[in-house]
Amino acid sequence: MTSTLESQEENTSLEKQPEQTSVARLKELHPTINAIIVVFGIIMVWRGVWALLDIHLFPNHPTLSALVSLGLGALVLHLDDFSLKDLKR
Repeated sequence: MTSTLESQEENTSLEKQPEQTSVARLKELHPTINAIIVVFGIIMVWRGVWALLDIHLFPNHPTLSALVSLGLGALVLHLDDFSLKDLKR
């Protein structure tokens, strides 16, 4: 009788688990490919922000633009206590 109850509990616990999406399976089965995709996305965002700042943030004064960007970046890091630990899993 106990084995019947255990098998029924196992069946119900298996039924409660949602099916993994193809993206979730990719992350689990191929973590290196997932990391490459994430890095590619980060680089593309960084490139887009860089290009927009070159166009709109003091376009005729590249040194001033670089200094203001440096200051804004330092301010953002200071507000976050110079901590990037939230990005780690």
